[in-house]
Amino acid sequence: PGGLRLGFVDVPGHERFVGTMLAGAAGIDFALLVVAADDGVMPQTREHLAALTLFGVQRGAVALTKCDRVDAAAIAARTREIRALLAGSPLAAAPVVPTSVPARAGIETLRALLLGTATPVLVDEAQAFRLAVDRAFVLDGLGWTAAGYVRAGTVQVGDDLVVLPEQTPVRVRSIHADGKAARSAARGQRAALALHGIEAAPLRRGQWLVAPEAALVTERVDVLLRALPELPVALRRGCDVSAHAGAAAWQGRLVPLDGETLEPGRSARAQLVLHEPGAAWAGDRIVLRAGAAARIVGGATVLDPCAPKRYRRTPARRAVLDALAIAAPPLRTAAVLDAATDGLDADAYAHAQAREVVPPPGTVVAGRYWLGAAAAVAASQAILAALQAFHAALPDHPGPDIARLRRIATPRLAVPLHRKLVDALRAQGCIAGHGPSLRLPQHAVALDQRDESLARRIAPRLDAAGRRGAWVRDLAAQLGEPESTLRAGLAAMRRASLAWQITTDLYASPQVVDELAALVRALAFAHGGAVTTRAFRDASGVGRNRAVQILEFFDDNGLLRRARAQHHLRPDCERFIGEAPPGGAS
Repeated sequence: PGGLRLGFVDVPGHERFVGTMLAGAAGIDFALLVVAADDGVMPQTREHLAALTLFGVQRGAVALTKCDRVDAAAIAARTREIRALLAGSPLAAAPVVPTSVPARAGIETLRALLLGTATPVLVDEAQAFRLAVDRAFVLDGLGWTAAGYVRAGTVQVGDDLVVLPEQTPVRVRSIHADGKAARSAARGQRAALALHGIEAAPLRRGQWLVAPEAALVTERVDVLLRALPELPVALRRGCDVSAHAGAAAWQGRLVPLDGETLEPGRSARAQLVLHEPGAAWAGDRIVLRAGAAARIVGGATVLDPCAPKRYRRTPARRAVLDALAIAAPPLRTAAVLDAATDGLDADAYAHAQAREVVPPPGTVVAGRYWLGAAAAVAASQAILAALQAFHAALPDHPGPDIARLRRIATPRLAVPLHRKLVDALRAQGCIAGHGPSLRLPQHAVALDQRDESLARRIAPRLDAAGRRGAWVRDLAAQLGEPESTLRAGLAAMRRASLAWQITTDLYASPQVVDELAALVRALAFAHGGAVTTRAFRDASGVGRNRAVQILEFFDDNGLLRRARAQHHLRPDCERFIGEAPPGGAS
């Protein structure tokens, strides 16, 4: 009436085609369960009801068919059987309508029920377009066409889309929606999209067509999993499962996150580790079947489709998963930022949510990375505390560069966020520094008159010592000063970036150290990012013992990272780049 159109998904009832049923039933709003009066409830009927429950379907009805083949007593018995089946499920109050097609009995009642319960599909404009491909074929003059139900968003002719999981970019040539040509299609509609850009790789069932802002491919999905109560045994860590989402069925294994097993009828968080790349989005419903028995064992709601391999059971990760379970998108984003103490990749988060996301007030934004206000305060305090500890441990050191400071203060914080926090602390006067060196303001670097005079006498001798450096005892003999005086003066020069301590009592000029650092970088670039003692010894000409000391110095100061017999270059190190020393002594 009034032009209202109802979209039906007719799925097979035979137990051999449960996988096809799962592909068709995902994403429906209303279920019409069909039970024959002469057969009654079948095993696949129970499995279909379990699937509907796991998919979160809350509304439905039961059509009791073939009532012309049995008497009234049998119809009443079947109705009681159906009521017992539905008890405890979301469809417990669903109406049961006896029907007979030959006698036209109950047909109008069922029709009126469906029309009366139908509600218009609401399209969330903030959600990105997604279509689960269940048919793919070639049409003359149009090429490859993908058909399926639009799960979210809208699409128009000319839109750019991405085929997942292959990540093939395509463009929409034409659209058929609900069986007729259209300029657009929206959530809830059956649509066929003719695509431009599919050439060598054909389309197939199980793929997704999505807007570019929702394009993601994953091999790990964190979910909230509920095991069916009637399972004979618990779901164990590492068990093989088949995960049905959209029209795809992934093979993978199950990793519980709240223990080692999941008992029948219980809910807990888990990670699905897929054997091949797949696609899913936050809030999607997934039905799991046992790998060998091919029976439904549970259902899951996607929390994070881009789940991590490491740190997946830490308290911090559990807090993020708790936040991801919040239903309202704005509240969910705010909670995730509060829980994500190491920052949030906003682009990846928006792709996972398949919707536009907006940072809450007070969020620190550095490109694609966000950090909540409370987390920013905690990270800033950690940075200042790390500098304090660094100065206490190395009072003669001018301070770490920004990359080394991140490694010791906030190692898991995204680099752009760390830089933004450090810049803010420098602007506030909480951090000072010269060139790449960062320090607390109270960590003195200025030379007094006595140290400056001594530095002017020491500097030429450090330059003359070249790559091998100068020992304190030799400098003391050359200058006629006590070794203790030289040590104090060299410590002051080190704090002012006028000298570098290679090892105990061995110093070199900043220019020489920068020269050696350039040599280290060149060797690393030429040998796959690593430097050996022999290669550095031969290139520098300083001898083996001195080469070992210099490479260990670069390890300690963040330019290199030792791994067994090699020293690997840290490309983020900003020290030893030829910065001019501060004014005063030279």
